[in-house]
Amino acid sequence: MPGRLGHESLRACGLSGSKARTICDIAAHVRRDAAALDHWYDLPPDDLMAAIKQFRGLGDWTASIIALFYVGHEDIFPVADGSIQRALALIEARLHVRGTRRRRRFDPDAAAPYRSYLAMYLWRALDGGLLVLPETKPPARS
Repeated sequence: MPGRLGHESLRACGLSGSKARTICDIAAHVRRDAAALDHWYDLPPDDLMAAIKQFRGLGDWTASIIALFYVGHEDIFPVADGSIQRALALIEARLHVRGTRRRRRFDPDAAAPYRSYLAMYLWRALDGGLLVLPETKPPARS
């Protein structure tokens, strides 16, 4: 196939065997049906995630990133993303330090149906150094 990278070419570029296989599987799927991925734009979140994960090698993280950035879905929260997990932990730590007796919780689901925007703001807050560990007071001297 002129102009197309096959499995071995992808491997020669440094991709792992499983990543190269996944890319080749998606390419074959699209070659069989050029509009194969177009229906993703019309799917609700759960169906979209399932359609993406039908490809071997694509899990929750990849599906959420594709749904968010390729499809542009407004209500995807990539909870499997390491940076998102770190941001949530930092927010929870801040709430715990500032909280009263009743522990407050940060609930990303409260941002539905716009959780994608919350995820983007959390990434930006991490990148900008806005989310950091809370300061703790040293023990009082006696």
